[in-house]
Amino acid sequence: MSGEDSDTRSAIFTSIWRKDLWQGTESRSGPGSGVARTAPLRAALEALLDREQPRLFYDAPCGDFVWMQHVRMPEGTHYLGADIVAPMIADTESRFGAANRTFRVADIVSAPPPPADMWLCREALFHLTLEDALAVVAHWRASAIPMFLANTSPTVTDNADITTGDWRPLNLERPPFNLGPATEYLPDGAPTDPHKCVGVWRL
Repeated sequence: MSGEDSDTRSAIFTSIWRKDLWQGTESRSGPGSGVARTAPLRAALEALLDREQPRLFYDAPCGDFVWMQHVRMPEGTHYLGADIVAPMIADTESRFGAANRTFRVADIVSAPPPPADMWLCREALFHLTLEDALAVVAHWRASAIPMFLANTSPTVTDNADITTGDWRPLNLERPPFNLGPATEYLPDGAPTDPHKCVGVWRL
């Protein structure tokens, strides 16, 4: 399937958010954005952050910040969250914006990332067409961001295509992504995909 243009992607994901189509009990960003679901990931992510001490941590798409607000950032780390859903970002900035924490509207498919030290791209690529997901990965590869963190499902052998806003698991080590083995894997399983994790790739 071909990719969508930015306005179409924005309309699709804004409609999903407004109508709460992913039916998360804690977050309109979906069940995967709940606090309980992300407990193992939060602990592993905090350990990674403590070890790497990034100056700028880029979280895109950031969703509504329900679970990430519970992640302890190292002193001196600036958090930048970005998402394509403009009204959600306006609400999130008003509630959670701070001197060391900012939010912006961005389409990770069409816009290159800022010069960050670490990019968390969680619960995102598996909602995009293959063409659009590949564009996101290409943005990282063309950037100077040393570390890219994204969901991957190691048991998937064939990466299927979907319509924007739908879902299927992806294995970023397999074609057409071909990122190869991650340097480490952070736990991020779900009832529908217990083997899912967050892979950490380095340039």
